[in-house]
Amino acid sequence: MADDPTNSTKATVIVLLNLVTVGLLGCRTCDKRYSPDPCRTLQSQSILNSASGPQWAQVFGSDKPIQTSEVPWPSQGSHQTLASKFLELADTLSAANDPRSPDYYFQAALHSWQAMNTQAQDAIIATYDWRTYHASLSGLVTESIRFGRLDQGHLRIYRPYGPEEIDVIENGLLWPTNQFSELRIAKAPKHRKLKNYYCEPGIGVPVVATRASIHTANEDPAERFFPPRLPVAFTALLRPRNPDGECRTDQLYPEFVLELVNPLRIGSFQVGQQQLKVASDISAPLEDILNSSPSNPLSGFVLPGAETQDDGLKWLEPYQPGKIPVVFIHGLLSDPTTWLEMVNYLRTQNWFNQKYQVWGFSYATGSPFVTSAYRLRHQLLEALSIIEPHFRDPALGQMVLIGHSMGGLVAKLQVADSGDAIWNSISRVPFDSIQASEEVKQQLSQRLFFAPQPHISRVIYIATPHAGSSLAIRGIGRISSALVRPEDENRALHEQLIKDNPDAFFGAFQNRIPTSIDLMDPDDVTLQTIYGLPVSDSVEQHNIVGTGNRLWTLGQSDGVVTIDSASHPNCITESHIAAAHTEITKDEATFAEVARILKLHLNQLSVILNTLNHAPQGDLRCR
Repeated sequence: MADDPTNSTKATVIVLLNLVTVGLLGCRTCDKRYSPDPCRTLQSQSILNSASGPQWAQVFGSDKPIQTSEVPWPSQGSHQTLASKFLELADTLSAANDPRSPDYYFQAALHSWQAMNTQAQDAIIATYDWRTYHASLSGLVTESIRFGRLDQGHLRIYRPYGPEEIDVIENGLLWPTNQFSELRIAKAPKHRKLKNYYCEPGIGVPVVATRASIHTANEDPAERFFPPRLPVAFTALLRPRNPDGECRTDQLYPEFVLELVNPLRIGSFQVGQQQLKVASDISAPLEDILNSSPSNPLSGFVLPGAETQDDGLKWLEPYQPGKIPVVFIHGLLSDPTTWLEMVNYLRTQNWFNQKYQVWGFSYATGSPFVTSAYRLRHQLLEALSIIEPHFRDPALGQMVLIGHSMGGLVAKLQVADSGDAIWNSISRVPFDSIQASEEVKQQLSQRLFFAPQPHISRVIYIATPHAGSSLAIRGIGRISSALVRPEDENRALHEQLIKDNPDAFFGAFQNRIPTSIDLMDPDDVTLQTIYGLPVSDSVEQHNIVGTGNRLWTLGQSDGVVTIDSASHPNCITESHIAAAHTEITKDEATFAEVARILKLHLNQLSVILNTLNHAPQGDLRCR
């Protein structure tokens, strides 16, 4: 017997997402449960001509009378006429909370598809039939979730002659759909937070699926690199299993499937003689992140030990061989959402979706950035050892780091060689002469001694204070630095280190653990040392400098970092963007420059990348 259609919405959403991958778009061998023929034969046409639709108490065999009123089941007229009648009836049933609504939405979508299939490609989008199909499919998805019709890779539909299972298939999805716990129709918000919103009309209904962590790090070590809640863009299609949609003369209608498509990988597909464009809404998941994850960067600044689940290295998509990781690193008093505008833009570019994968690094910005740099260094190595322990994927050796503000300094410490220079910037004695426990020595060594990471080949600095910022030594900087409260354990270790080595240290380190503000003082010896550290010869560096806020106290600057400080002689390119410090990552001129550099990266690596054969299926496009 079928399940009670009055199950709670939450339960039905979870049930929905136990979908089973059964094939890719296009012609394929049918599941063994079906005839190899793509169309179904009705045993009796007279059943289809029944005057009313299914009566739920009879179909489900329920002990409780759910809905027994008769509803017309249209059977006469063209596909367009039938689609309109079924859609009107479906809307009426939905408004009445009648669990038969999915069946009528399904029929409306089926007939409107057949009506569209008779038109030329250029005439389909925004036609009456297209609008009917879109409205019907939206209703089908929404009501199927509401009434628990999606289960184990199938959509349950009821017609006058009995129940029927419609296969749900996946196309280009990066996760199995049983890892998603929510699904909703994507709609552009009236009051959006994203400056730009990218959606495109086409065949299908854009949806947002939310992935929730279902494994622990012990079960799947890679799970620790995913955010606890991650919205993803899908597009839902109801189409014939056979792309040409043809049936034999003894068959009344083709077999349909509900297909979930990744719009970042699949841009169109062939139906008969037509190439149909897939509808997409790639901004909806990012808008969802902004709306559902209120950030509080101040807590990570004032209490740098108060880490959250979102801290550390995170992936917005699972590892895909042949795609180069781009690691975005935010700046002081910021968080990863500062990059969503740029990611939103880059995902409109087919070359980016084919060749790059998005990673991000979040950290407590009150900590010394040398500590944050160590954590990133350690987590990158850990991630690589999990996803590709033998380092056979050349793309992983061509990683790109993009750092904004202090995040640029964190990025630089991934590709620089410290030697003894940073240690000598705080200590008068050799490291080996220090009196300290092995634990303290290990912590100091991890943070102050490092070599360039060989898997990184390019760094883009955006409004980075290579030579510091004078704001760090002014009132607001001093007050901000004083607000930072290191963890009690670290404070105790530091006090013990100074007590055991009374004449070994100088500068800010002699008095306390330096904060990130302390290390951005232009006169700080450690910052000056980092400025001059040698960078690996295999790494190319680029500078994007903000010039959008001229203050008499700073001169030409972005309002926080002067042009002189943001410039660095070792960068091979430098671009000036008329944007303020906090807005430069959201500026379209910055997007264009980052895109130019990433394309340059691909061109220079073309010999390596052409040996990879991991291009996604489908006709991807720029939007």
